[in-house]
Amino acid sequence: MKEITKKMLTKIFCEIDDFMQKFEDEYKKRLIAEKSSKIKYNSRLTLSEVMSILVYYHNYGNR
Repeated sequence: MKEITKKMLTKIFCEIDDFMQKFEDEYKKRLIAEKSSKIKYNSRLTLSEVMSILVYYHNYGNR
């Protein structure tokens, strides 16, 4: 298994976060407004955090 350091994980997160900030702005511009009034739940994790976990899991996690 590849060993990941705290510094590497921080770098992965920062790169993903930079990308997601640009991506989310463009994504929100292209969204079609929802017509239904469904209850929306706010996540405690940002998209950047979720993506960082996925990248970590696929590259460094034990499967």
